[in-house]
Amino acid sequence: MSNMNFRSAVIDYRLLKNKLYPVKASLKLVGDRYRLSSVARNCLLRGVAAKDAARARKAKLTDVRAVRGKSLGIDWFNILITLESYLKGGVLFLADDGLLRDSAAVHGSYRPGASTDRTIGLICDSLVRLAPGRVDVYFGLPEKIKTLYTAMK
Repeated sequence: MSNMNFRSAVIDYRLLKNKLYPVKASLKLVGDRYRLSSVARNCLLRGVAAKDAARARKAKLTDVRAVRGKSLGIDWFNILITLESYLKGGVLFLADDGLLRDSAAVHGSYRPGASTDRTIGLICDSLVRLAPGRVDVYFGLPEKIKTLYTAMK
């Protein structure tokens, strides 16, 4: 697949996302149209967001200097898998929401590997350097619990 094909696929997929077409059907349509690999399809899935969703996520980002002494929430498996993917030479990319993402396609099936101890050490070292006053670690919740938790806020 050429970079030009992938760029075209991103444009088409983003258009469908902005029009709120179903994700699964849109991904299949665009992926099949451009004959994308599973890695490229996962990059679309994880990296392309509807304009409003990307804007809302970007608004939640903060400068690392603002973390010192404050509460910090981290999505443990997201950080762990992304960093492990990087250390293994996996594909990383900047998503529409401004976040660095991986194409690992782990989706709830994470298993520790040879680089896990090193990765955990790097995450902990980074947290020490950031010096937050408190760290809330989220390990992922089933969708029903997430929905209930959100409704309770």
